[in-house]
This record gives sequence, C-alpha cells and structure tokens, in this order.
Amino acid sequence: MPIKSGNQEPSAILHIDESTQQGSGHSLLIRCSQCFFVSVAVLLSSGILGLPLKLHRSGFFPFLLTFSPNVLLQILVVYFFVIVLQVCDSALEESLHDDNTYNSLNGLSLVETDTASRNGGSPSTDHANHEETTSNDGAKVDLNLPKRKRFNMQTSSKITTNLHVLAKLFFPRWLRFLVGPLFLIEFTLILTCYALAGSEAAGQLFGINYVYMIPVFVISLSIIILVTYAIIQPIVSVLTLIKGLVFMFVCVIGVSLGSESHNPITTNWKYAADPILFETIALGGLPLCMPMIYEKFGKTKKEIRAFRNSIFSAIIFCALLNVLWAWSVLSVVPQLDSSCRTPTTNITTRLVEVKSQLPPDVATTTVASREMACDPSSSLEAALLSGTITTIPFTKMVIEKNPNMAFCAVLIRIFVSLSTAVSFLVIGASLHHTSE
Repeated sequence: MPIKSGNQEPSAILHIDESTQQGSGHSLLIRCSQCFFVSVAVLLSSGILGLPLKLHRSGFFPFLLTFSPNVLLQILVVYFFVIVLQVCDSALEESLHDDNTYNSLNGLSLVETDTASRNGGSPSTDHANHEETTSNDGAKVDLNLPKRKRFNMQTSSKITTNLHVLAKLFFPRWLRFLVGPLFLIEFTLILTCYALAGSEAAGQLFGINYVYMIPVFVISLSIIILVTYAIIQPIVSVLTLIKGLVFMFVCVIGVSLGSESHNPITTNWKYAADPILFETIALGGLPLCMPMIYEKFGKTKKEIRAFRNSIFSAIIFCALLNVLWAWSVLSVVPQLDSSCRTPTTNITTRLVEVKSQLPPDVATTTVASREMACDPSSSLEAALLSGTITTIPFTKMVIEKNPNMAFCAVLIRIFVSLSTAVSFLVIGASLHHTSE
C-alpha cells in the first residue's frame, strides 16, 4: 500500500510496502553480511593507522573518554541518514519531480493530490475518459495524468537513491550547483589519499619505487570497479574479511609483546583533546557509501532494520579494533622522545651561525640533519613529527623485542596495501553509483 498522507511519521516511511523485495536471489543474511563488511572496509582504512600517533601525549584512558562519544555520534549519524534515504526513496516513488529537475520536499506532501479533485471533475467522468498509451521503452503511460506524473511513470524505475538525488531533493536550487563539485572534490581527495598510501605500501612490499606503482594501482582498481561493479560488494566483503583477520593478528602480537616488555604508558589528561580529529576520521565516511548499500535491501520494516543494524555492528566492531590497536601500539612503542624536544632558541641560534659560515646548500643539509635528530621509528612523538604512520615504529619495536616476529613487517605491509585497495574499491564504486 502506498502512503496516503503526508503526515506519516518519518521513521515509518517505506515500512508499509511489504510487497517490495530486492533480494536479487540473496538471502537477508548474506546482504547483511555484505553490508557489514563493506562498512568495515570504509571505516578500517588509513585513519586507524594514524590515530595512535596523537596519543603520544594523552595516553590511553583520555583517548577512551573522547572516543566513546564519537562512536555514539557516528551511530546517530547513520540512524538519521537511514531516515533520509527512506524519505528520498519515498519521494521518488511518489513523483515529487517534474520534467527536468526534482522539487524540494519543503512544504510538500509525499503524495500528489488526486487529479480529478484538483480539476473539479468527478471521478466517474475521469475514469470514463481514461486513456493509456505505450512509451518507446514499453512503459504504460496514462495520458489523463499530469505531465509530471507521466514523466515519473516512464523514468522512476531508472532513478536510484544516491547522493546526487539527495542533493536535488533537499537542497535549494542555488545550492545544487555547489553540491556536485563538492562531492566530486571530496571523492577525488579521498581516492588520491588511498592511491598514494596504497602505492607506497605496495612499492615497499614488492621492492618497487612507489612512483611507478601509482598508475598501476589506480588503473587496475578503476578497471576492476568498472568491470565488476555489479558484484563489487561480495568482492569487497571477502577482501575485508582477509584484511580484518590480518589486522587482528597483528594487534594480538602487539598486546602479547607489550605484556611481556612492560612498556610504560603515561597518561596526561591535559592533552585529552589531541586525538579528537583523528577519531572522527577513523570512524567517518559511511554516508558516502550507504546509498549504494541501501539499494540491495527491500523497503520492509524488517529489511530496513537489518540494514541499519548491520552498519551499527560495523561501527562498534571498528571502534573496538581502534581501541585494541591503540592499546597494542602504546604497549610496544614509547610515547615520548626527549631528543625531539630541543628548545627552539637553540635551533634558531644554530641556524644563524650555520648560514653565516657555510654555503646555502651545505647550510640546508646541516639544518635538515639537526631537525631530524630523533629517529622516526623510535617513538610515537618522533613518528608524528616526521609524518610517519604508526606501523613504522610499531614494526621496529616488535622486531627489537622479538626477532622471531620479523614476519610481522610483511603482514603489516600486506594489511596497508590491502586496506587501501579495498577502501579505494568501495569509494570508487560509490562515486560510480553517484554518477549514474
């Protein structure tokens, strides 16, 4: 039964049409599993590798205090975004668009008023004059319906709920011209980060300069997205399962070695706000891929609830992995390095003396070596200052504490390469879905 009133509660939208099924031969359990793993693929990316670096001053327990509300906020974002997707889907089904563009939902009912009552005619007269024709694509078109309604009957089946359609429905006309470029810029920046990080990790894994790996990484994954788009979610699910197992194994190694070495973990509540930005990045990005996943689910209450709970489970699972990874790193890698905290006045004095006595090229070399006095792989503080990801000092400390764990370096490179590749596939597929 379609919705008959615009006063229907938002949370109940699309829950009434029990006959709509979009399983495509898959059971609900399989679709929920794919939704879970695709969401994990988005969350378990480069953000988790940089998060422990921001804990070098605060420590573990201040991180827990600020990270817990962040998890709750991400769950609320998903909850309300699911409602937005339902409203968008309902709007498409109820023909809230004209020939060229979509109308805003502001002030509009989700159901169009009856043509006969709007024109003052009687239902019996309109029924007697009822005419139908067939369009070029085989769709039945009622010639007595308004032009806007006729357009919807021919094209609504071709329109899917995606970020572009959401912008058309909910944003004013002047803002729609900005949303498209902003979405494109966001997708491009995210894909660029994944391409650079993945190419560097793959280059280290295979012993190839990462510059030569960039075109191979981008072109090969782009071809995979275009060729296997219809089955991209099962592929991503399998790859995410593999990278998740590898990552959990690495975390367990770190925790076990940390319990044996008793590396001290310092806590300073003064810097509790340091990791907030990285916490948001580590759990962000889900709304970009949710419309693509949403297509696989039906519009019944049961399937909408399953879709929402699958994403909730992915957020909680990735939050636990972030906590486990942070504890694993802090248990193995020293947080602070005194050699990185040379007073600025001494560096300035040394700069003046060097520039006054040596040629410019030699002076530059001397200053660079002075600034890099602390080893980036010796502590979290040194890694943060040098722009190195957490895995570099973590790998070094694991091998130092137990040389038999040298294979851990290979596992971490595999994880970083696989993680960025899978995230590239998901975000690229979401861009493909948005541009359809």
